[in-house]
Amino acid sequence: MNSIRRPSHDRQLRSATSAIWPSIKRLSFSIKPTRSFTDLGVVSSRHHPTSRIHSTHTRQFAEKCKTRFNNGVLFYTIRLQLEYTTLRVLAPSGVYILPVPEAPTLWQGVVFMNEGLFNGGIFRFVIEAGDTYPDTIPVMRFTSLLFHPLVDPLTGVLDSTEVFPSGNSIPMGVVVLIQYMKRILKVDVDDMVLWSLKKLQNSVSNLKQAAPCNMDACKL
Repeated sequence: MNSIRRPSHDRQLRSATSAIWPSIKRLSFSIKPTRSFTDLGVVSSRHHPTSRIHSTHTRQFAEKCKTRFNNGVLFYTIRLQLEYTTLRVLAPSGVYILPVPEAPTLWQGVVFMNEGLFNGGIFRFVIEAGDTYPDTIPVMRFTSLLFHPLVDPLTGVLDSTEVFPSGNSIPMGVVVLIQYMKRILKVDVDDMVLWSLKKLQNSVSNLKQAAPCNMDACKL
């Protein structure tokens, strides 16, 4: 019986590689080892259609980092870059976030609610980390009107005492704050009533604990 001559394994591998190599060359990944300032890249959240920031913006951001290096701001900026990268896998569903190009420590975002008491709501917010983060805690401020016991009705600032009870930031503080924001907006009516009663009891029994930011929302 005549044996069938088959190509070697190496030949098959070379053939398969040559077939898919053009597609591989077109791929561009944002997450890669940082070797210089010009390698810094930002990855958007997993829900945002933009997968990476263009190299032009990256170079501009790198130049800003160089000019601010003497003030000790570079470390904090890179720290925020790393946290922003993790949002690709840790961002809650329905949350879209992008940093402000002119201010790397300022993020802007929007959350679309599809469950809970605020179902159907669309709320915009900004996160101000500051140049000294993580030595100071980040601040989340809603720019959309939100009637919630934890949101100041005048300034829109979210009460983050539960996230930072000691007044000090924690590792991945901005990411944890974003997850906390989504969690308090998912509550239903019964949970909101029980939470409000507990909050009022604690504020009366423990004078050191601040009252809710929005007392009217808490009473309702």
